[in-house]
Amino acid sequence: MSDASCVRLRAHHHSQLLQLLGTDPLMNTFLLGAAGQEDWARTAMWWGVAHHGRMLAAVYLSPGHLAVPFAPEVPHAERLGQALRKAGHVPCMVVGPREASDALWQAWTSGRTAATTFDQRLYVTNLAGIRSHEVALAPASEAMWEQVALNAARMQFEDLGLTRFRSDPEDFFSQVHDQVTRGRYLVLTEGDDIVFQVQLGIESDQAIQIGGTYVPEPHRGRGHAHDGMRQLLTCLTGRHGYCTLHVREDNAPAVRTYEHAGFVRGGPMRILLPR
Repeated sequence: MSDASCVRLRAHHHSQLLQLLGTDPLMNTFLLGAAGQEDWARTAMWWGVAHHGRMLAAVYLSPGHLAVPFAPEVPHAERLGQALRKAGHVPCMVVGPREASDALWQAWTSGRTAATTFDQRLYVTNLAGIRSHEVALAPASEAMWEQVALNAARMQFEDLGLTRFRSDPEDFFSQVHDQVTRGRYLVLTEGDDIVFQVQLGIESDQAIQIGGTYVPEPHRGRGHAHDGMRQLLTCLTGRHGYCTLHVREDNAPAVRTYEHAGFVRGGPMRILLPR
């Protein structure tokens, strides 16, 4: 559509944005959660491709940190990337559906900026079908927050090679501390040690997205991840319709854990990181 326009989204675009994201609500758990916040247009930038009052594609942009696109048609993802480049936004981590993320990145960087890429897969479970399990999983206490933060940093490094903890420790620790105080990290413990932790991520009307699942190295191979995931889904049943997550496709132990807990494969995802 040659006359489709690419624009910075404002309040009057909100209903169009929600209609677009609602065409694939489980793929878009993060975006629907972000767009559903009262200050959605102030806490992050949104760009969209629109045509005759209909939103065809959109990207959430937290400058310098994260870009999350949704573009069912690849050319629209390219339009979004071109708009980000023209607006002077520096390429940052891109997370989203695989083809749209690749097209956005190529257009955003004009193909000149190399990326480290990771193939992920969306996994989904219907919480209505989850069997209940005895639950020892509980919100991390205030006294545990530094242990939680160190585990979160190790998880990011092991999974993606990210060292944000080292580059900006004050900001990293502040974010984790805030999430712990709000009850967004759940843990299994043995004595004073965390043996499994998981972060409750953003929520939409239909689903909750989880992330940051981690078993510290000394406690691996003892079934803590399987127990923790089963207990987590028990905790979420009745509060949400679905639970979604992203996992690296080459992380076979994690894939087995999630599938054993009842998750099924969804669409292909990509992470791109500037080198």
